[in-house]
Formats: sequence, C-alpha cells, structure tokens
Amino acid sequence: MTAERVKLHLLFLSVVLAVCYSKGLNDDFSSFHRLKSDELWHFYTGAQISVFVIDHVTGKLTITNLVRPRRTFFMLIKRGDYYAARLRFPNKGIYSLLGGTVMPGFEYEDFEMSKREDLLKKFPKHRKLIESLTRE
Repeated sequence: MTAERVKLHLLFLSVVLAVCYSKGLNDDFSSFHRLKSDELWHFYTGAQISVFVIDHVTGKLTITNLVRPRRTFFMLIKRGDYYAARLRFPNKGIYSLLGGTVMPGFEYEDFEMSKREDLLKKFPKHRKLIESLTRE
C-alpha cells in the first residue's frame, strides 16, 4: 500500500468510523459514557439489547430496545447524552452483535467514561439505574 493510500485510509477513519463488535453481556454491560459526536447504534443479531440514554440537558431518560430487523434495530444517540446498554433479558442469550457509526469519526479524546458520583449529582432521580450501569 502506498503512503498516499495509507493517508487516505486514515483520513477516512477520522471522518467516519463504523465499529462492529460482539459482546457477551450476561453479567456485563456497557457502562454510562458519552461522546462529543452523534453515534448511530446498529443491532445485527443475537440477544436483545436495552440502551439507556439520559439527555444531558433535560435529564430525561429514554430506553430503547434493539431487536431483530423489522423492528427497532438502530438508534441515534445525540452528542453529549449519557448512554449505557445491557441485555434486555439476561437469561435469554449470551451475546449481541452491534455496530456503532460515529460522524465525524471516533477519536479517543472525544470519549468520556461517566463517573457514578458525577451522574448521581446531575441526575439523582435515576439513582438506581446509574448505580446498576456504572463501575465505580
């Protein structure tokens, strides 16, 4: 691969990035976090996933269940909102194949892992959920 092609490839990755991953979530979860860019989550196969989004301005909680195609199989998470995910039915599946598309592309400096203490101060009415979907 030429240097120009490598530069073009890296430029593309910094503009838009789609990440697919398989996650075993029976006793695990994706902890509350947020990005500086919008993110589109895609559900491909496996066990149903519940995605919990707390609007960073209003504090409103939205729960979306990602299920097989022809139902809800993708969702948009607005930049700045806090979100987490886990299996909808922990005893009915051990993995899910998901994808995330970020535009502009994902940069680690745009990612913020949420701290339990900070979220509880901002959104005390969601205490039980925050405690169950954070690790500290």
